[in-house]
Amino acid sequence: MNPKKLTVSLAVLTLALASSAQAQTVATWIKTPDGDFFLGSNWDTGTAPDVSTIASIKNGGKALIGVAAGDRKLAGLRLGETQGSTESGHVVMSGGFLDLGATPGDPKAVIGFSTVLSTFEMTGGTIFFDGPNQFPGSYS
Repeated sequence: MNPKKLTVSLAVLTLALASSAQAQTVATWIKTPDGDFFLGSNWDTGTAPDVSTIASIKNGGKALIGVAAGDRKLAGLRLGETQGSTESGHVVMSGGFLDLGATPGDPKAVIGFSTVLSTFEMTGGTIFFDGPNQFPGSYS
């Protein structure tokens, strides 16, 4: 094989592997009215969201992130994400360290894109968010 074709083939393979390595799953909150954010049985996947997971709360439920939550990484967070809908989601964070958009290429956080109020209430803890500079619905 000539060197130019080999280089192009390697570049295509690298891009294909990079895009598949960033694939995330979406975990949807099924608990109501409220419960522990990091308890797997509160999510439709049966496991708590992690660095490869987008956490979606859209059933009016409230996920609690307590003082003992520790350091956690999530691919993304969606609370009431469907524009024009009546879905909502809520998070109350009283402790821990949450890294949102933990991996380059992760999606944006969406909080309250529907017509019903969604909230992220923070009474303690730390959030590190290194997301893109535009959010869904942004017209700038």
